[in-house]
Formats: sequence, structure tokens, C-alpha cells
Amino acid sequence: MLCYTFYECLRELNSSDSQDSEQLPIKRNEYVSRITLTLKQIEVFVSELPGVNQTESQQLEALADLEKEMQKANKEYLEAIEEAENLMKQVKQAIQAIFADQ
Repeated sequence: MLCYTFYECLRELNSSDSQDSEQLPIKRNEYVSRITLTLKQIEVFVSELPGVNQTESQQLEALADLEKEMQKANKEYLEAIEEAENLMKQVKQAIQAIFADQ
């Protein structure tokens, strides 16, 4: 059985089917390895969090920059929608003109 949490590992380790004296050290080592790997992954995730190595003012500045970037992207998005709507109108007019000529 594959365990995903520390408590599941402990529960399986203490279960009756895990009491085989030969298997116990193997399973224990396997669980220790899994827990160690998980802890290392958590350390990596925490170290990659934005702003971990920044002062509060640097974090606020980064947030302000992101806000500006988001507003710019939103403006470009709205302009693209407007352009698409204008193109759709032109296509409809062209189709209507083609059918009107027939």
C-alpha cells in the first residue's frame, strides 16, 4: 500500500499486516525516505514563494508592478475584443452585400 501522508505511513507501519519482523525495517526505511523527500519538496516550494527574500517595500513594489501589468493586459484584451467585434460587423456586411447582389 502506498501512503501519502505521515499519518498514513505510521498507521500502515503499526498495522497488523506490517508486523512481519523482516519487512518492518524495510518499510520503516521506505517511509523515512518518503517523508524526507516530501520535506525537501516542501522546502523547495517555500523557497520559491514570491517575496520570500524581499523586504515588505520590495513586495509592495512588485505587487504594484503586477497591478500595472494586469491593467495593461486587460486594456489589450478589451481592445482585441473591440477589434474582433468590428471585424465581425465587416464580415456580416460583406456577406449581406454578396447576398444582396445575387
